[in-house]
Amino acid sequence: MTKIAEETFANVRTVKAFSNEEWEIKMFTAGNKKVYDAGVTKSLYTGLFTFINQVFLYGAMVFIIWTGGNMYLDGESISLGDISTYMLYMNTL
Repeated sequence: MTKIAEETFANVRTVKAFSNEEWEIKMFTAGNKKVYDAGVTKSLYTGLFTFINQVFLYGAMVFIIWTGGNMYLDGESISLGDISTYMLYMNTL
């Protein structure tokens, strides 16, 4: 699309001489639509990826707190510092 626009602007006299403005407008509009559609698709995939990533991240944090809390309350050999350490490791990953 950029190449078409660049060539058209560089050769505007030729385009006008052959009354080709409408065709150039159609070509630019078609190229612009392709770029817009690709941007919309990319945005949807990025949003979906971000949503899934956040669900897994916060789900893992809840799982660590829940499991570590149950282990701590049951008297197993885990401290609150260990639970915090696991959460920091998970955030690093």
